[in-house]
Amino acid sequence: MNDDLSVVDEQQAPGDAYRLERMDNGCATTIAIFYSAAEALAVLGYLDDGYRLMLGDKRVWPGFRPS
Repeated sequence: MNDDLSVVDEQQAPGDAYRLERMDNGCATTIAIFYSAAEALAVLGYLDDGYRLMLGDKRVWPGFRPS
């Protein structure tokens, strides 16, 4: 799990929210919104590779994985 979300959480602008998105055939569907990294971290350990966490336009989970 990526605990670096706490750093991102401290640097985010007020009003920014984390979006949990389900990926299906390259299309993202928002399924949850979190207003702190702590909220997001509570569920990330239960997810598989079919999900991503976004903060604005930046993907914060999972991290970049080179091919």
